[in-house]
Amino acid sequence: MANLIAVTSLVGHSLAATLVLFSLACSDSTSPDAPVLIEPAAQMVQTVQVPRTVQLTTDGGGRGVLWTSSNPRVAIVSNSGLVKTLFPGTTTITARRGSHSDAVSLTAVAARLDVGPNAASVAVHRTAVLRAIARDADGAQLLDVPMRWTSENARIASVDASTGAVQGVTPGVATISVEGGGATASLTVTVTPAERFTLTIDAAGMGNGTVRVADGGINCVIAASATSGACVGTYEWGTTVTLVATPGGAGHAFVSWARGCVGTAATCVVTIYESQTVVATFGKRLEFGRIGADSPSPVYSSSPGAGEHLK
Repeated sequence: MANLIAVTSLVGHSLAATLVLFSLACSDSTSPDAPVLIEPAAQMVQTVQVPRTVQLTTDGGGRGVLWTSSNPRVAIVSNSGLVKTLFPGTTTITARRGSHSDAVSLTAVAARLDVGPNAASVAVHRTAVLRAIARDADGAQLLDVPMRWTSENARIASVDASTGAVQGVTPGVATISVEGGGATASLTVTVTPAERFTLTIDAAGMGNGTVRVADGGINCVIAASATSGACVGTYEWGTTVTLVATPGGAGHAFVSWARGCVGTAATCVVTIYESQTVVATFGKRLEFGRIGADSPSPVYSSSPGAGEHLK
C-alpha cells in the first residue's frame, strides 16, 4: 500500500485510476510458470448432481491456465474452469500452468432412483423382476447406469445383484435395496405361499397296474381303464415328481405314457408348473404269437379289439 501511495503522489492522478492501473499491473505480472492452486477447496466440489455445473478458479487469475478432465464422459471443463457433469462417475479436474498443476477429484451423481413395482409380491419358488431408473437433477432418465441390488433378508427373498430378479424363499416381507449412479432407493417385497397344482393320473388300455410316487401322494390303482385309490396329488410350483408304473401281475404289462408324460419306460419325471393329467396305458395278454420258427412272444391288448406287441 505504501508503494501505491507513492505512485499516486508522484503522478497526481485520482486514487481510483491508480488502483485500476495497479490491478492491471499485478495481472500482467503473473508468470507463465507461476504455481497454480485450484479454488474452491476440493471438499467443496466433491459431489455434484448431473447435469449441474461448478465454477473452479485458480489463485493468481486464469492467465495461461489449461483445464482438463480425466473422464469427459463424466464431466467436461471449459477454458475458464466451468465444470459440467454429464454422467454418474468420478473424474479428476486438472489445472496446469507451465510446469505447475493442481487437481481436484469430482464425483457426479444421479439425483434419484425410481424403483418399482410399488406393490411388489412374489410366491415362494417364483421370480419377479424389479426395475430401477436413474434420473438427473432435471428429472431426465440416465441410461446405462449400472445397478447393484441387495436383500436385507435373503431368508425371505433373495435378489440377483445385477438384474434385480427377486425369488421368493419363504412367506414374509423383505426389503430390497438398490444403488446406482451414487443414489440409493429401496422397496418392500411380499412373499406369498407357494402356488399349488394338481397332478391327476388317468388310465387307458385293457390291462391292470398301479402308478405311484415314491415319496407318497399318489398310489393309483388301474384296472381295465378304470382308476381307484389316490390318483390325484397336490404339489407346489416347481416340484419334480417321479411316477412309477407297475404292471398288475402276470398277463399284464405297462405300455406307454401320454399327455403329461411320454415314452414307454416304466418311470416318468414331471415338473409341476400347472395342473395337469398323465395317462398311463396298461395292456392285457391276449395270445402267444411267433417270431421265427420257435420263438413265442406274448401279444398284449391296449384297447378293445387291438393288440400291441411288447418286446
